[in-house]
Amino acid sequence: MLFRVSPSGPYANLPLGGNLEVATIAALGPLPDDGDTPDLVWVRSVLCLWHRNRASTLAVDGITVVAASGGGNWERMVPSTAPDWLVQADWGIDPMLGDDENPGTTALPLRTSDELDRRLSVGTLRQETTVTVPAGAVMLKLEAEVDPGPYRLIVDGVPTTLYTGTVDTFVDRVHAGAVPQGALLTDLGIADWGPWVNQRIRITDGASVGAIAWVAKANPNGLGLNVARTGRFTAPVTTPLATPVIANPAPGDHYVIESLPTVTSLSLTERRPTASALTAANGAEAFRASSLRVAGTTGSIIRMAVNSPRGWVIDGCNLDAFIEGPNTGDVGHHRIARTLLGGPVYAAGLFIAGGGYVLTGCLTRQVLTFCTASTYRLRLHTAQGYQAVSQATAFSLLSTVYLNDVQVFDATHGVLLQNGCIVNSSSGLSGQGNTTGMTVGDDDNEAIAPQFFTWYQTADIPNLLGTTEIRINAATGDMTLTWATLVAEGGFDSDEQRGTTTLVAGTKTVTGVRNPNLRHPFVCRDTPGAGALGSELIVPIAGCTATQFRIDSINPAGAVVATDVSTVAWLIPAMRRHVMLCQANGKT
Repeated sequence: MLFRVSPSGPYANLPLGGNLEVATIAALGPLPDDGDTPDLVWVRSVLCLWHRNRASTLAVDGITVVAASGGGNWERMVPSTAPDWLVQADWGIDPMLGDDENPGTTALPLRTSDELDRRLSVGTLRQETTVTVPAGAVMLKLEAEVDPGPYRLIVDGVPTTLYTGTVDTFVDRVHAGAVPQGALLTDLGIADWGPWVNQRIRITDGASVGAIAWVAKANPNGLGLNVARTGRFTAPVTTPLATPVIANPAPGDHYVIESLPTVTSLSLTERRPTASALTAANGAEAFRASSLRVAGTTGSIIRMAVNSPRGWVIDGCNLDAFIEGPNTGDVGHHRIARTLLGGPVYAAGLFIAGGGYVLTGCLTRQVLTFCTASTYRLRLHTAQGYQAVSQATAFSLLSTVYLNDVQVFDATHGVLLQNGCIVNSSSGLSGQGNTTGMTVGDDDNEAIAPQFFTWYQTADIPNLLGTTEIRINAATGDMTLTWATLVAEGGFDSDEQRGTTTLVAGTKTVTGVRNPNLRHPFVCRDTPGAGALGSELIVPIAGCTATQFRIDSINPAGAVVATDVSTVAWLIPAMRRHVMLCQANGKT
């Protein structure tokens, strides 16, 4: 073995090509630049090599760059980080009490997620790994990148208990009836649910232990200050593809109202696409985020980029954030479960572009928007004063949403169909207190792509009430409908209307139609009558009202020909192009 030439120096026994080892980053600065001290030094606290760069002018930050004795800097060689960190299952980040040279466990946490990223970005996780954010923490960002692999990365916040109570009664949501009602929780020991609106409720014992819902409204319909409208309580979601389980509480069950630690930006990324090697893991999770509040004063963002055939789960969180869609090559399935969406910063509770999202057990405070070329399955329950489901497709010509067990209360629009939207309700769409139950279009302009709403159930028809139940906006005038109208007609196929009628003594008034005064009817003779025919069929403008129009058979002088008893076909053109509202097993 070869040794350094200087036999009397402090590193006389260090092999040539060997590295000096120090305990902490702070020990690097005093190391002399004397020809005996190696230019590569191993720092045990971060399990990483550092290189002396005498020409470095980088800003010193104490964690990746340290001023070197004699000039220049010591620079951290992050790719040389030991893979030992990848076998550590327990991580903690505490922005107040942590230190980025700590081992990074919940007992000795890191201070920033930057350090977490430096330690985990060197390879594939070797086991399921959990990062814990302590109660009350407020972090600017939480970001990490890992290589795709079979194990998941979990980011888990620790809630803070704000109130402890007991369920006296719980009544599940009701879709049918004259007054649809959301789920109602009564606690006789609570003076007023008002301060707890938009807070999380978690059941702490009984058969529904662990189930989560959100407080939507205090004193709904004047039922009392100790009564709250909530969502349906949902058990924890086990995998992205798991069917959610409703787990409503029973009288006597105890619950807590909780706040969650806050991060402004949450970004979890698989760095490189993975092909068929992980196909067997399809449906499993790459990432899970739970019990976090993602929000900020100027807007927040969530990125969950999965490049393997796996999905991710956001569970039990409070999101006032832009959610960035999956990568182009993503074929996973992604679930947002038991989560509060929307807030004062982002007008959209969910502002995303991408595909494969499933929302279950969520409460939206505002509006779902920019669902671009995507498929959603929503289980929503909305709070006071906001829209629940809106399709604003400024960047695409097709948005598809599947609704299941959805209620909308006190909204401007319960469901807003904009250009190129397809909304399918499989069951249970209801609500009240809305300005309009359903609005088609929002700016009185003609659509350039179809707008469809269909429902599949026969007994449980939509019961989404409003001051106006259904409004179709149009440049030439608006049309209003009711759910009863659609059911009575067996479904409303577009807003184009057509039919046949038979003249009586050369004339006929067609009743029970919509707005022929706005879209003038067209008529033609379908079957000539046995008597003398008029030379022309006309629809006088004076005979058109909002609900009826008159057909006259006239001679060249303009007089009605009383002998004409022909059958006449009529058509009232659509006020908006390609609007269809119908029952799927009715008219198509």
